[in-house]
Amino acid sequence: AINAADAGDTINIAAGTFIEQPLITKNLTLAGAGSATIIKAPATLALRFTTNYPQFPVLAVTGANVTVRDLVIDGDGRGNSAYRFNGIGYYNAGGAIISTEIKGVRETPFNGNQHGVAIYAYLTDGSTRNLVIRNNYIHDFQKNAMAINSGGASVLTVQIVGNRIEGAGATAITAQNGIQVYRASGTLDGYIDSNFVTGIAYTGAGWVATSILNWNADVDVSNNIVTNSHVGVYNYDAQGAIANNKLDVIKAGMGAWGIIATDPPYAVPSPYEAPFAEDVAAAGADSVGAASATEMLVNVSGNVVTFSGPDNTATYGIEGDAGYGPRSVNITADHNIVTGFEVGLEFYQCTGASCFSSVFTGISANHNNIAGNTIGMRSNASYLTANGENNWWGAANGP
Repeated sequence: AINAADAGDTINIAAGTFIEQPLITKNLTLAGAGSATIIKAPATLALRFTTNYPQFPVLAVTGANVTVRDLVIDGDGRGNSAYRFNGIGYYNAGGAIISTEIKGVRETPFNGNQHGVAIYAYLTDGSTRNLVIRNNYIHDFQKNAMAINSGGASVLTVQIVGNRIEGAGATAITAQNGIQVYRASGTLDGYIDSNFVTGIAYTGAGWVATSILNWNADVDVSNNIVTNSHVGVYNYDAQGAIANNKLDVIKAGMGAWGIIATDPPYAVPSPYEAPFAEDVAAAGADSVGAASATEMLVNVSGNVVTFSGPDNTATYGIEGDAGYGPRSVNITADHNIVTGFEVGLEFYQCTGASCFSSVFTGISANHNNIAGNTIGMRSNASYLTANGENNWWGAANGP
C-alpha cells in the first residue's frame, strides 16, 4: 500500500498484526484502527538508515512529512538482532505521531545495552521541519522513550504534548531517559507540555536518569506531571522556561533532583548517543539557538517539586549551577513550591581550578514556598547577583 500510494494519500490500516519493517519516503498519512492494528518487528531487522550510526526502526520515515496515528508499534523485544533498535524512526523528516502505542523496544531480556528508543528523530539535511508527538502511550523500552535531535544547519520545531511514558522504575540495569531533545547544531526549539512521565530512576553509580532532558536546545518545559523520578527536568547547557510542572522525585543512586539548570559534574546525565562529532566541531559545543554567546537565560516558575522518601540527604529541589560551561547563567526561580529536600533551592558557583570563567549574572528567587526542607535556600554566589527576598520559610519571621 505504501509503495502504491501517491504523495498526500491516506492509508487506512484495518485491524490485524503486520510483521514487517515499513519504509515511508513520500508525504503520507498512515492511519490504523486503534489498538487492534499492530505493526510488529520481524525476527531479523534488515531495514536501516544511518546517522552517525546505523539505526534499525520498526517503522522508518525518511525525507518526507508523514503522519502516523491510531496504531501499535511493537518491537517485540527484537533489539538483540540489531544494535540501535528504535520503534519509530524519522530521519530528515517531519510530520506527526499521534495516539499510537509504542512498546517492546528493547532486547530480550531487558539489559544495559545503550539502545532501545521508542521514538527517534534526527534532522541534519539543512531543511526546516516540524514534528508533533501527541497523545501516545510509550512503555517497555530499554533506553529512552524519545530521542529527538537536530544537526547541520537544520531547523527543527517540536511539539511534544500529552504523552504517557512509563519507564522501568528504579533500576540499576541502565540509566533511562523519558523525553530527550538534543541540539548538536542548527536550531531545535518548541515545547514539551502536559506529558505524564513515571518510573525513570537509576540506582547505580556515576549517572542520573532524567524524565525530561533538554540538552543544548531551546525548548520550554511546562505543565508536565512527573512521578517516581531520579531527576525531574534537566536543562543541560540549555535555556528555556521550566514552568508549572508537578514533579515528585525519589532518591536513587547518588541522590535526587527536581530541576537542574546547567550541568553540575556530580549529576551526569546519560543521554542516548554521544554528541554528533561533526556538528559539534562546526557549531561549537555550547551554542544554543538564538541564545547569547555569553549568557544562558533560565526561568523556573510555578512548579510544585516534592521529595518522597525517608532519607533526604543529597537531594535538591531546584538547582542552578554556573562555571561548568563557557556561558554565564542568569536564573529566575519564582513562585515555586519546593518541599521535603535537604536543600530546597541551591545556586552553586564552580570554584575549582578546572572551572570556566563564567558566573551567575543574576539570581532571582522570590515568592517561593520553601518550607519543609532541611535547608530552605543555599548559595555560594556573590550577594550582588542573588536576590532571595519574599519567600515563605514556614515561619513569619523568615529563615
